[in-house]
Order: sequence, then C-alpha cells, then structure tokens
Amino acid sequence: MDELKRKLDVFEENVNKLREVYKWRFDRQSILIVSANFALKNTTIDLATFHQVSEKIKEKAGAFTTLQRTQRYFITAELMVKSNEPLTMVNRLFETHELLTSYGFKKETTTYFLALLMLDETPEASKICLERAEQMYKQFRKQHPFIMNTTLYPFVLLLAKQQREIDQTVMAVEENYRLLESHRFKSGLELHQMSQLLVLRSQAGQVSRSIHLLEQFKIAGYRVHPEHYANISLLALTGFQQQDIDALKALVDELELRIGWRNQHTLLQKIAMQFLIQDYLPHHAGLSDEMVELSQSIIEAQHIALISAESAGAIALHHQSTF
Repeated sequence: MDELKRKLDVFEENVNKLREVYKWRFDRQSILIVSANFALKNTTIDLATFHQVSEKIKEKAGAFTTLQRTQRYFITAELMVKSNEPLTMVNRLFETHELLTSYGFKKETTTYFLALLMLDETPEASKICLERAEQMYKQFRKQHPFIMNTTLYPFVLLLAKQQREIDQTVMAVEENYRLLESHRFKSGLELHQMSQLLVLRSQAGQVSRSIHLLEQFKIAGYRVHPEHYANISLLALTGFQQQDIDALKALVDELELRIGWRNQHTLLQKIAMQFLIQDYLPHHAGLSDEMVELSQSIIEAQHIALISAESAGAIALHHQSTF
C-alpha cells in the first residue's frame, strides 16, 4: 500500500501542476486522464519537457494538421511515459503515422493515436498486425453492426498481435460476450471490450471470476458502470474480493477529496480501479510476469481508447468496408 500512497501523491501533484499552468487549455477530464497516465508510471510531469515535446509535435504536424491542442497534449503525455527520450519519439510517431497512411488510413487525428500503439513495431510487423486486425474488426462488426466504433480498435490490435487463428479468436470473444450478457452485464461496446480482454488473458475460470466479482460489487451496493467492465476483468485477475471493495470506495473518496472535482466521479472510479490493479497484480500468487506485463499493456490500450473517444473524428480507411 506504500506504493499506492506514492501513486496518489504523484497523481495529485500532476493534477495541481496541470491545473495551474494549463487550466485555460485543458478541461477537467483531460487533466485527470493525463495526470493518471503519468501516475501509473509513478512519474511526475516535467512541465518543461511537456512543453518542448508538445511544441515539437505542433511543428512536425504543420499548420494544416487535424491535431487540436488538447489532442496534442494527450499524445505528448503518451510519448513521455513510453520513453526516456520523448523528443526523439516524436519523429518515430510521425514515421509510424506516415506508414499507416500508406496502408490506407486517412490523415486524421485518431490515426496518430493508433500510431502510438505501433511505435515499437517494425514496418513489416505493423503491416501483418494491421491486416489481422482488419479481418477481426470486420467479423466483429458483422456480428454487432450497431455498437462497433473505433474506440474498440486498441483492443483489437492487442488481439491481432497475438499469433492466434483469427476465426477461433473471434469465436472465443463472441462466446464470452454471450455468456457475460446472460449474467446481467449490459450489452454494448464496453462489454465487447471486456470479452476481448478475457480472450487476451486466456486463463481458466476468468469469465466466471468476472461474473462473480460483478455480483460482489452489487451485494456491496457499489454501482458498476459499463465503463468499468474492462477493469473488472483485470481486478478479477488480481484476486480482488468483496472485502477489497471497501478499499476501492475509500480510494475513490480520497481521490475526490484530494482533487475536489466530484463531478468527475465515474472517471475517478476508473482511475482508482487502475491504481488498485497495478498495486495488487505483482503480489498475486501464481501470476506470471508475462501476465502482469500483458495487464499493463491492456491499461495502456484503455488509455488510448479513452483519449481517442475524447477526440473528434474517427479512424477511417479510404477503401470501403474497412473499419
């Protein structure tokens, strides 16, 4: 819990820094998302570097870019937590963005967010991954034509990076979706995200543990929003039990007390869950280092999906029927 306390201190410090310097350029939700992104890495925001990276992105993007100021700040934060040399990573970001546009993606804002997930991939690996992701997304959209949108794509990319047979992967996701739906999870995009995450982890009993945990939340009188489904699946992995729900409630209360923005309750709940996931995961017996690393990748994908949803526009391809 000492680690969690440090994380809270870092989060509060980051919020205060951004609130003081960027209060006229950042809305409250954006400040919380960026602050949490740094806090999850136990990193305080270096405002000088933040400004330098943001300005370099602005310069590279040019005068006619679709990137708005807040979107540029989101990308700045992601580059800073990903690398000790974020200024160098700006060049890599734009190279990856160009690679994606050469594959047919439009030069739109959310394509930059997609590029963030592909920074560590070679051009050849990126091409294979994107082709696999395209096939999966088409099949998911065929099953759920009215709920699919591009905020799902970061999770599809994680699935595509795993070398599994596409049809079997899609079938497993859809089986999870139907099973969870039959146990009072609300159908929709968030449930589909959760269903994909459960396939990513591929551990015996994980679906039943998630169902059990939802029931425990309800018994404890804790209101669970669909936005929390992905985190519930990760909390179930940590061995999170009903008695831990009180710790979650206390953490949310402390975040609200420290930050003072009670109108951001749902987002602070999500951030609190992610803090607890990071705190609990390394101490859960029998959980491999690979599974802990995958869980951290899932949290990263959640952040990319969240900032994508916050941004105008959508990932789209020139050719019809893709994404």
